[in-house]
Amino acid sequence: MENNKEDIIVVLAGYKDKMDAFYGFIPGMASRIGNHIEFPDYEDEELVEIGKVLRRREQAQLLSALLSAPLGSSRLLSAPPLG
Repeated sequence: MENNKEDIIVVLAGYKDKMDAFYGFIPGMASRIGNHIEFPDYEDEELVEIGKVLRRREQAQLLSALLSAPLGSSRLLSAPPLG
């Protein structure tokens, strides 16, 4: 693997405190990872907007399923619940 390190991508993801603890388990681990990207937490308003987008998407999928189902179809009764 060391000979092919230019061709390998490894993604490690987690909350910062958990990742810091992970890196602490192996001395030098953090320095072996080429790129560290930290994403900020979402604000409450951003989470609300994300929820609205997801709800609209689910409603569109439900409407599409309803419109494509034959009348009297029981297929919709076995559909997984939304959310």
